[in-house]
Amino acid sequence: MTTLSLKAIRRHIAAAQGYLELDMPTHALAELELIGQTECYRAARSFLEGEAQRVLGHYELAVKPLRRATELLPIDHIFAQQAWISLSECFRETGQTELAQVAELAAQAVDELNPRQAAQAAAEDTPPAWIPNQPRFRD
Repeated sequence: MTTLSLKAIRRHIAAAQGYLELDMPTHALAELELIGQTECYRAARSFLEGEAQRVLGHYELAVKPLRRATELLPIDHIFAQQAWISLSECFRETGQTELAQVAELAAQAVDELNPRQAAQAAAEDTPPAWIPNQPRFRD
């Protein structure tokens, strides 16, 4: 595989995020596949891959990249709490209720420890549609 420049990697990451916002997770995964397993932007790549798999309903496939994202994303990253929420959903959907509860608690802890994230979320008009707290994802 050809080594990509940081600019090209950022472009693919942004495209993958855009595809998720447009509810096109298969296209997002295709963009991420173009990056390969590079160490650059590993946290973002893992988060977006996990989100795309989750949106597709591939909960078991989403667990590994979401776990990796929770390990790599700093607590003040805008997607840190969302990674834990998504991981919780995937655990719940695969019958791992105890792990789902632990991930939920971690998401709450991130929220409590990171007031800046709450301020950022409140300042945004609407979060992306692929984030499960949106009305279309509620029961």
